[in-house]
Amino acid sequence: MKSQVIRSLSRQDAESNDLITSEIISAREETFRKKGAGTTEMPPKPGVYLKPNASLYAKPASIRKSGVAGIKRGSAFSENPQKQYSFHKWTIHSKDHITGIPYP
Repeated sequence: MKSQVIRSLSRQDAESNDLITSEIISAREETFRKKGAGTTEMPPKPGVYLKPNASLYAKPASIRKSGVAGIKRGSAFSENPQKQYSFHKWTIHSKDHITGIPYP
């Protein structure tokens, strides 16, 4: 069996990337166009509510022709800003559409 290294990026890693805002906006617009054309699958997000104003959720999605599938897992805790944490925390797990192997 092949071994695989999976990267984990912190917020600082993501912020230090050389992604240009216009490229991010273009990619999001293209994704919404594909959703409108019916070439994506994005079911309703399941979630659980831990207490008032605190939740965990999952957002699975697939873009059929691109070979990409994944899930965004997140949380929302409204009391976090008073504790110097961000309101939302999330992780994204992208997988190969054919094998299910995570992208490194």
